[in-house]
Amino acid sequence: NWWCYSGSEIYALGTSLIYQKSWWAERKFPSVQVGEDNAFVTDAWCRGQLLSVDAGKLMYATIHPENTSPRQMGSNWTAL
Repeated sequence: NWWCYSGSEIYALGTSLIYQKSWWAERKFPSVQVGEDNAFVTDAWCRGQLLSVDAGKLMYATIHPENTSPRQMGSNWTAL
């Protein structure tokens, strides 16, 4: 099954982030198992430093047994 996420305006996939090394050095990802990029993205958005654009069909990911965190397909996900 294929799913599409359409939710929060501050949503940006961690696998698609591009940032300056100096920005990251001041705001390193926390050492957590799930959602390590959430605080990073939220901070960038709050500071007016996040630009998020629709990637169309350029980003695909899979859910598989080796995922480091569980994935729940909730109300922000629609089947394609």
